[in-house]
Amino acid sequence: SNIRRVYNGFDFSYLDSEQRGEMPEEILEAALTIGMIARVHFWKGQTYFLEIASALKALGVKATYVMVGDAYPGYEYLYDEIQEKLDDLGLKGEVVDLGYREDIGHILERLDLFVLPSILPDPLPTTVLEAMSKGKPVVATAHGGALEMVEDQVSGIHIPWDNAKKAAEKIKLILADRDALATFGKNGQNRLRQYFSEDAFRQNIIALIDQDATN
Repeated sequence: SNIRRVYNGFDFSYLDSEQRGEMPEEILEAALTIGMIARVHFWKGQTYFLEIASALKALGVKATYVMVGDAYPGYEYLYDEIQEKLDDLGLKGEVVDLGYREDIGHILERLDLFVLPSILPDPLPTTVLEAMSKGKPVVATAHGGALEMVEDQVSGIHIPWDNAKKAAEKIKLILADRDALATFGKNGQNRLRQYFSEDAFRQNIIALIDQDATN
């Protein structure tokens, strides 16, 4: 009964001041872009993201899929696994892998939908908050910190971390309503300000101190 949760507060103003890198034509000309940003690691879900892309393609969704991030030292072998998955799924012409980038804000601006496909619980997926700060609707696997960041059917949706077909079906439903996507994005920005901003962190800490002082 004495435990109170205060979320970390972040300042994402750096996303607006980054130097912008080149953007491939495939992304600039795409009618629909779905992307993920994460270090290449076995639990971050790069191959699961590709499985979801393949399942969406089978459902008739036409999109360009964007992957951003490089490997932790010692995990470079995962690049081979990603390439093999691309070949197996026949997605090479529909996936753009940007690798390591520093202009994350620039990339997020080009996305219509952000996906966190982690297959193990991600404790504090900062990229989710970065996407929310840019007003992007978020699709996140239903475990870890994303459950507290993203309100299901309010600022995005939760998807299973082990069933690409079911995940794709849920994603297709929200893609059919662009107005709903925009609303998800606005709700995400509001939630970020309310719980995960520096101001919210400061106010919540002060409120806890004041509460303890009066008890």
